[in-house]
Amino acid sequence: MSKLRQQLIEELVLRGCAERTQEAYVQQVRQLAGHFGQAPDRLSEGQVREYLLHLARERQLAASTINQAVCAIRFFYERVLHREVSVLRQALPFTRKPVLRPQVYATGELEKLFTVGCPHPKHRAFLMTVYGAGLRLNEACHLKAEHLDAARQQIRIVQGKGRKDRYTLLSPRLLEELRAYWRMFRPQHWLFPATRTPERPMVDATGQRIYYQAVQRAGLRGSPPISWTGRAQSAKKDRLTCPKPDLPTPKSSASRRSNCSWTAVAPWTGWPPNWASPPTPSVPGGTVPWAGGVERRPLRRSRRAGAQRPRPTPPSRSASSTARSNTSAASATS
Repeated sequence: MSKLRQQLIEELVLRGCAERTQEAYVQQVRQLAGHFGQAPDRLSEGQVREYLLHLARERQLAASTINQAVCAIRFFYERVLHREVSVLRQALPFTRKPVLRPQVYATGELEKLFTVGCPHPKHRAFLMTVYGAGLRLNEACHLKAEHLDAARQQIRIVQGKGRKDRYTLLSPRLLEELRAYWRMFRPQHWLFPATRTPERPMVDATGQRIYYQAVQRAGLRGSPPISWTGRAQSAKKDRLTCPKPDLPTPKSSASRRSNCSWTAVAPWTGWPPNWASPPTPSVPGGTVPWAGGVERRPLRRSRRAGAQRPRPTPPSRSASSTARSNTSAASATS
């Protein structure tokens, strides 16, 4: 291992980056050096910019892949070689990403996917967990039986994307399927272990292969990524408990900007059946709609926007106080 590569890994470790981030950054810098056949510390900003044009024009890579290379090269030259930040940002701009709407399956197609496409009980339980709980592929592979809370109908995701813990929904139908799967296979440590090495979790590539084989058996249109299926269902569930004008944050993402793509494909199905009409409690200052069981107070306009607070009206004077004031004024004049 070269000295520059060791320094790059050490800087990534000190900042708490995940192993996949470390591998991606090291690979991007290695490809940059291999393109010119020189050490990366000997390359100029013009050569790095030429390399990005090569990725965009000749290799025609996606915008996310090019932006990953930009982040890796920026980090290397800024944190390891300590070059000027302003020059790097001018030479290495980010690529604008196109707006893509995810392709999701209808209810009948999903039923066909889980029945016809998944003859194996383990595969059916795995795909139903991804879809029903709105999980990412890696999160579903690293589930354990202790993460399922049947009493509260929740699934705890331990150290998911961004090394963050979170909770998601556990529906009664999914719980029934997982119990049947557990009685049949009795997994010890991981809920979905690897076939050859049960002490290790299922590999992400195995989960993808299970999904695409199920799509092929069911004869469904297209083949959207497995992550789109779970995340779109998560956004659809949230829209069942929130009013239509609001954009709730899905269980699989903490970003409202990311949520807009998933709520666009989650149809508005109205309020839940147990609500005859949306409850609108009366609060001081106006009527505020009920959003997901949380009462939202009316927003106050700030003074910067030109609004002024209404002055409090003085209390009304009674007739006796008015008579006393008139008597005192007459005695003072006499």
